[in-house]
Amino acid sequence: GSGVVKTPKMNEVNTRSMEFCRRWGIADQVLDTPFPLDWPKDVVFVTSMSGYELGRVERPPRRVRASDHSPEYTQTCSQHWFDPILQRFAGSFPHVALRYRCRLESFKQTANGVTATIVDTTTGASEEVEAQYLAGCDGAGSIVRRGLGIALEGKGLLGHAVNMFFRAPKLLEACDKRPGTFFIPVDRNGVWANIRVIEPDSGLWRLMVNETDPTTRVETVNKEAYLRRGLGREDIAVEWVDVNVWRRQSVLAARYGTGRVFILGDAVHQVSPTGALGMNTGLGDAVDLGWKLAAVLQG
Repeated sequence: GSGVVKTPKMNEVNTRSMEFCRRWGIADQVLDTPFPLDWPKDVVFVTSMSGYELGRVERPPRRVRASDHSPEYTQTCSQHWFDPILQRFAGSFPHVALRYRCRLESFKQTANGVTATIVDTTTGASEEVEAQYLAGCDGAGSIVRRGLGIALEGKGLLGHAVNMFFRAPKLLEACDKRPGTFFIPVDRNGVWANIRVIEPDSGLWRLMVNETDPTTRVETVNKEAYLRRGLGREDIAVEWVDVNVWRRQSVLAARYGTGRVFILGDAVHQVSPTGALGMNTGLGDAVDLGWKLAAVLQG
């Protein structure tokens, strides 16, 4: 990829991840993102955005820095803000080189190290990289996991979901709703989606539908029909920003690596993203492997 995130897959940096950021000296940057400090992070159950409010789980705004059990607190810092913070931090180390638009073709390991073959997707040039260890943070379709022959176990596919991003700056006023961050529409078929504000100031929202037809493609998503169902009315015009269709999975790899090669994040576990678990567990994996490798390398 290009290293640029346009619309976020994740929005919460949880308490544990904030503790990591605190240790790395970047917690203040996570707090200094455009999401308003005084915006309530309430979860609101509604019949629709313009319908009845059924109940509300109140959660404090971002200005609350600490929790009862930690000097930090879960922070709303969406991926298109958080990724650049991590990129700058990683790039600040002299021994780190961030390279984009590259693809891992294959790798082989010996008792002393790992050799990886990498292709530059822009030029097509191939090169070999030698290292003592290889950490595969290469996502759900991990080439590293497949190369190691490690199987995924668990429930497998939970369903097909769709994310729709749109701008509607005065949505809450139009729907006569008190501010919140998560709105959960509940109709005669139960909970079918969630409507989340990404950027309150610019009016960027995400409508996530939990279950769609397996054959659904980005081009065939009936955005307007889902929007009408979620808003409970037809007279609110929005600016569509992005759509993505994805698979909700519940799987865990049989092991976290072989020899000098490890897998981390979505490559090793895919948890249906309810509760900002994917990014945060992936970060936890990286920290865990990081200190263990450091301990070995430092004798």
